[in-house]
Amino acid sequence: MAACGGGGGGGGGGGGKGPAPLPLTVAVEDAPIVGVVVQDRDGQAGAQTAFAVIVGGIPTGRYTFESTPVLPIRVTSQNLQSPDGQFKVAFVDGSWWSYEDTNGDNAYNAGDRLAPLSFQDLDGNGLYSQSVDVLYNGKMKLNFVPDGAREVRANIVASLIPSGWNGQTAVAGLSPAVLTEAATVGPTQSESAVLKQTTAVLTAISEALVATGAVLRDNLANVVTAVAAAPTVNLTSTGAAATAALAQVVAAAVVPAQAQAAQNITTNIQSIVDTATTAGTGTTTLASNFEAIVKVAQANASTLAQSVPASGSQTVQTLANQTVTASQQIALEKETAVVGLDPETARVASMRLFPWLDIALIERGEAVPDDFAFRAVGAGRTTGFSLERTSDGSIRLQATGEPFGSALGASLANGNGVVNLPFVPASGQWRLLQGEGAQQQGVLVDLKSGFEDPQSKAYVPGATLRVCLPQGGGCWPFMLATQQQICSLLNGGAFASNPARRSSALSALQGVNASAVNCP
Repeated sequence: MAACGGGGGGGGGGGGKGPAPLPLTVAVEDAPIVGVVVQDRDGQAGAQTAFAVIVGGIPTGRYTFESTPVLPIRVTSQNLQSPDGQFKVAFVDGSWWSYEDTNGDNAYNAGDRLAPLSFQDLDGNGLYSQSVDVLYNGKMKLNFVPDGAREVRANIVASLIPSGWNGQTAVAGLSPAVLTEAATVGPTQSESAVLKQTTAVLTAISEALVATGAVLRDNLANVVTAVAAAPTVNLTSTGAAATAALAQVVAAAVVPAQAQAAQNITTNIQSIVDTATTAGTGTTTLASNFEAIVKVAQANASTLAQSVPASGSQTVQTLANQTVTASQQIALEKETAVVGLDPETARVASMRLFPWLDIALIERGEAVPDDFAFRAVGAGRTTGFSLERTSDGSIRLQATGEPFGSALGASLANGNGVVNLPFVPASGQWRLLQGEGAQQQGVLVDLKSGFEDPQSKAYVPGATLRVCLPQGGGCWPFMLATQQQICSLLNGGAFASNPARRSSALSALQGVNASAVNCP
C-alpha cells in the first residue's frame, strides 16, 4: 500500500536533475490504491486511470499528469476521520463512501459528511470489497523520480528516497537495488520479500499512528523523513535491537505526549509480523500477502498503542493468527476476483453452513449425539440455510429450526426464517445482536476471521457465523465454507478411504443447506 509519509529532502525534478519527462504516471500501491488525490508541488492533479474498473489491462491505482509535474508529488487519502478517531464506510446510493460519524452511532445519517473512498484494492477487481480490501488513510510525499521514467511507483519504501538520490547509497539499511525496485517495479510486482515486508510493516505503523491520533495525517511525512535519515535504523535487520532502534526513531518524530504510544505501535507490529511469518501454514501465504498486517493494524490500533506485551504472549499470538488468516483470505480473493464485478455478493452467496463438529464425528465413525449443548452445529436441526448480500450491503440470512429460532426469535420475518443482518463497518462484520457479554443474543457473520474451537481451544481460521442463545445460553461458532472448500475436505483424510462416511457427511450437509453440495 502506498505509505504513510514523504521521504527526506525538498522539491525538484526527477532524479534531482530536472523535471520528469511527459507523460508521467504515478502508480500508487502496495496493491493498487483507488480514490486518492495525487498532486505535484504546484497543485496539479494526476487523473486516475480506469477508476473502479480495469480497462485495457491498465489496473486501478494509476494517476497520469498531463503536464510535467514538479516534485514533490503528494498522495493523500480522501477518507474522513470521525471524532472517535475511526475511519468508517457507508453504502449510500449504490456505492461505498467514507463518512464522518459526527454523533458516534456507527451509522451514516443524513447530516454526516461523505467523501470518496480511498482504499487498497487487494483483490484487484477495481471495487471495494468489505471482507478483504483495506482503507488507505495516509498521506505520502514522493521526492524522487528516476531519470527518463514514464512511470514511478508510489509506496512507502520509494518515499524514503531523498531528492537528488545518486542511486548508489543505502537508505535506512535498504540497498540501492531494493530502493530502485521500489521506485520502478513496486512491491506489487516485485519478487523481493524484503520490499514487500518492509512496505507492509511501515504502512501498518503509519495507519495505526493515524488511527490512534498519535500522528496527524498531514504530519506523517515527518515520521518517514526521520526513519530515512536515522543512522541507527536498518529495516532489513530483525530482532529486538533493530525493532527498538526503529521504535525510538518513530517515537522521537511525534509530539512528546504521543511518543510512548508510537513506540508501542512500532514494537508490537514488528513482533506480530515476526510471529506470523513463522506461524506454520501461514508462512508461504503471508510472504506474498504482507498487506494483511495493515488490515490487522487498522482493526487493532488502540490495542497496539498500549503497553508492549511479553514476547510470545496470547495478545501477540492472537493478532499473528489474525494476520495469517487475513493473508489467506486475501490470497483466496485474488484467485477468485472477477474484474468489474462485486466479489462480495458472489462470495456471500457461495457460503454453505458447515457443521464442523458433526462432520468431525462422522469422519471418526462416531455417533452424533442429540445433546445440543455439546453440538456447536446441529445437522438435522437446521434446514434451508442460505446467505444473500442485498443492495444496501446487508446480508439476508434464511434458515429454519434451531438454533436460529431461539437466537433470533421475533427478528425472524413472519416466522419464515428470514432476517437481515446489517453490516457494521467498525468491525467489518454483519450482525444482529442484543444484550452484552454473556447475555448477548442474536447472530453475527464474519467472513475474514476465525474462531476458537470450544472443545479443543485451538484457533480455527476461516469464515464464521456465530449464534448467541438467549438467557446466557452461550455463543456457538458455525463454520462457513464454499463448496470447493467442503469438497477439498471430504476428498481427504479418513473420508478418502471410507465412502460410507463421506456419503453420511454429504447427506448431513445437504440437509442443512438450501443450495446443493455436490462433490465429485
